[in-house]
Amino acid sequence: MKTAGVKALIEEVLATLPRPITEDVIEDVFVAIEANAKWLVEYEELVASLGKLSTNSAIGMWVAKSVGRTGAQQVVSTKSKIAGSYSKLEFTGSTSSKKLKVDAASQQVWEYYDQHRNELPKDISRYKAALIDLVMEGIPVHEAFAIVQKTDA
Repeated sequence: MKTAGVKALIEEVLATLPRPITEDVIEDVFVAIEANAKWLVEYEELVASLGKLSTNSAIGMWVAKSVGRTGAQQVVSTKSKIAGSYSKLEFTGSTSSKKLKVDAASQQVWEYYDQHRNELPKDISRYKAALIDLVMEGIPVHEAFAIVQKTDA
């Protein structure tokens, strides 16, 4: 999984945040990363490896998954310089689908792309790895595409 490094970083950061968490927990994670030199170096290495958009999308996805919430609305970050924007989170009433292996996830991503290619951005293929990772983690394919399209960092 290409975003395993992001997941490890998020787990470490989330463990330090005060409880209860707020709907702005994704922004809180970005702020914590910026305030900690070690985490900032890890973040910058992830950006060098995955790209900023994929890294920031994965941060949002892993935070939401870790706290059991879903994105409610995309907003501009006022506290973080590295986030750009983030999703405010709300509790979800639905559970994510079953985790998939890479071949099954790739197939779902391809099928969704094939059915919706006229509606999707021309550069959506740049996010193929992130899409497959999201689907492998149990995010429904339509939500995975929405996540990568919403991220504007």
